[in-house]
Amino acid sequence: MRPAIFTRLERTARAAILARGPVPLLVLAATIGSASGLVSSAFWNAIAAFSAALSFYVVAPLDRAAGFLPAPSSWRVLAPAAGGLIVGLLARWVFRTPERLGVPAVMLDARQAWGRIPLRYVPATFVNSVLTIGSGGSAGREAPVVAMGGALGAWAARRLGMPRSRRRLLVGCGAAAAIAAAFNAPLAGVFFALELILGDWRTGTLAPVMVASVAGTVVCRATEGSAEAIHFRLPAYAIGVWWEVFAYAALGAAAGVFGHLFIRTYHALERGFARISGWWRPALGGMAVGVMGLWLPQVLGNGYPQILAACHGQFPLTLLLVLALAKILATALTLGSGGWGGDFAPTLFVGAMVGGAVGSLFDAVLPAGTGDVGAYAMVGMGAMLAAVVRCPATAVLLLFEMTSSYQVILPIMVAVAVATVVARRFDRRGLYHQRLEELGGPSGEALSESALATVRVGDLMHTSFETIAERTPYPEVVAHVSGAEQVVFPVVRDDGTVLGVIRLVDLRRHLSHLGERFPVVAADLALEEIPEVTPKTPAEEAAALLTAAEWDEVPVLAGPNDRRAVGLLSRHDILRATVRMG
Repeated sequence: MRPAIFTRLERTARAAILARGPVPLLVLAATIGSASGLVSSAFWNAIAAFSAALSFYVVAPLDRAAGFLPAPSSWRVLAPAAGGLIVGLLARWVFRTPERLGVPAVMLDARQAWGRIPLRYVPATFVNSVLTIGSGGSAGREAPVVAMGGALGAWAARRLGMPRSRRRLLVGCGAAAAIAAAFNAPLAGVFFALELILGDWRTGTLAPVMVASVAGTVVCRATEGSAEAIHFRLPAYAIGVWWEVFAYAALGAAAGVFGHLFIRTYHALERGFARISGWWRPALGGMAVGVMGLWLPQVLGNGYPQILAACHGQFPLTLLLVLALAKILATALTLGSGGWGGDFAPTLFVGAMVGGAVGSLFDAVLPAGTGDVGAYAMVGMGAMLAAVVRCPATAVLLLFEMTSSYQVILPIMVAVAVATVVARRFDRRGLYHQRLEELGGPSGEALSESALATVRVGDLMHTSFETIAERTPYPEVVAHVSGAEQVVFPVVRDDGTVLGVIRLVDLRRHLSHLGERFPVVAADLALEEIPEVTPKTPAEEAAALLTAAEWDEVPVLAGPNDRRAVGLLSRHDILRATVRMG
């Protein structure tokens, strides 16, 4: 049984946070951001510790015992498979979480304002992702910390009984802090939450997300001692001649094509593994990745050392292209088979290789007219991120904060813009938004309210409805209304124009005494002041009229000067359209 003091503290905290004013919400955002940063730091250290222990206590002794094997890394072929096997067992029998909690699931929870992510997903994601990535699976460490941060925000909101608007906001705060801590990039963390997790750019959302992002970054730095301990630092960036911008545009186009290949390969292998039932599926994907690692060990793990090598121009052109294709396949094998981890880091890996390859091509053709090959690798990371995930603002700010160079802004903006346009030619939505749509959530890139502004009432109204003639006697009106499904009935004159409406909610007030005062006809019951809605009225405006008038249904008139009823529009019609357009 819980001590009484904890119950009182919880009640006090809930009362303070639910109070009016921004300060309690900002304090809670900072707390969630700090917790997310702490979990992130522990997670990365756990991956490093597990990988080192695996090499020292398992791989090295096996190689010494079997000295005839050609290379010390030969036993690594079994590590991803063993990691996948343990992950499958833990997910099925210990954590009871058969599906990993990815970024799309956090997006779904935030955009639906549920706050339902179970807290057990935090230890499940922590342990299973450490096993997958630390054993050599091709996955990133950023998406797991986003999932854990979002789960912490959802749990806090649920525990404190927060309203819907704050539940979704706290999920976004946890995700923002996770990305900010991952890259030592608080601005990128803010825009990641606004652009992807929440799809919300309103002013009231910005302040709590900013506070959480800063808190996550500060806590992560404090627990690690220095940012360089966990964050890879890119070399200084410098642009060459002015026309090199066109070369970066070509890089953006290449990133758009490879982004499409990344998404298609991921979905294809995910569907293929879905046909195999069993908790041992992650072991199959791990074995395939391990075999790839015998010839291309660079594809194992999150790939940050290889990203740095590409950014320093240390790979030849052929190897860059091979690694880009191999990493796409290895990531699809790892995650498609049920391994736990993220696709954020693999996306950056592929982008660095594609960028380095484009830079090498231009350097071979125009050796005196282009900048360093590593600069193209850096820009390629952002372009690929925008092509796969569709977060252009986050991609630009992420590169800016990682390079600490204002000169990167111009080429990265060009490359990201072109990559986004090219990627949209192949896939209407990015990887996360496609998955969000499959989960049944609103897959739009912004809040659904703005989408209603582009829809007309004529697209939503239903044209099958009943009217009542103005001279209809009261008993017939009652019989007519009681047998229909609609709640608002247009009362029409002989010429078909609308005199007013009979609302079921108003009629109920007269049912007990009107029967004694015949003759009463429909015209006597009609409410003549009705909201003016036509088929050309924007759905957003009609929704506001329904809310202001507190009506559940309204007749749609043919035009401003034509009062013939051509349809009915209900709150249900608007809600259905909102969910559909997401």
